[in-house]
Amino acid sequence: MNSYAGIAAGLILFSGSVVADGISVGLGSLGVGGQYVHTISDSLDVRLAVSGYNYDRDVKPDSLKYKAELELMGAGAVLDYRPWQSGFRVSAGVYHNGNNFSAKSKGGTGTVKIGGTTYNLNNVGTLKAQVDYKSVATYVGMGYDWRLGDSWSMTADAGAYFQGNPSVKFKASGAVAAADLEKEKKELKDWADKLKVYPLLQLNLMYSF
Repeated sequence: MNSYAGIAAGLILFSGSVVADGISVGLGSLGVGGQYVHTISDSLDVRLAVSGYNYDRDVKPDSLKYKAELELMGAGAVLDYRPWQSGFRVSAGVYHNGNNFSAKSKGGTGTVKIGGTTYNLNNVGTLKAQVDYKSVATYVGMGYDWRLGDSWSMTADAGAYFQGNPSVKFKASGAVAAADLEKEKKELKDWADKLKVYPLLQLNLMYSF
């Protein structure tokens, strides 16, 4: 039993909490970002975090080509509590949320199905879709820190990012029946609803002052 206790104590010492202010950079499900960490006590830290990423590409799910863009952005404050004053922590925070998705058709020839109805592309005009989430998101999660030396550490976080019910728009500049646009909008809303609770995963390299 003593040997197991010694191993456990060594692990806790090695992964001990960062007891100084620091800055970190890393990658995660909200994109590329950085954090400033302020230590309040051996059990409490506060982090100011910002992350973001833009991705756009042309997609062609049917006969119509779209320019699609995904924008990820979050900036907020997170409070960390370390119940055993070790590398393990539980976290809660509030973010300004800028996550959104948009798509705009780029024209084409032939026909396309909208809401189950077949339309001639010459009559459809431009199709636009937009998905936005609430501007304020809350975060609940947990994390762990591994010391790499006196000043360096690796940090990992995993949790739930609650970004609320999405606002969805689907429009056409041409002659498309409102009922068909509403069907497409509902399908898009069903997809967007799956991301109301967005998984937030983050891996950072931190330097402590």
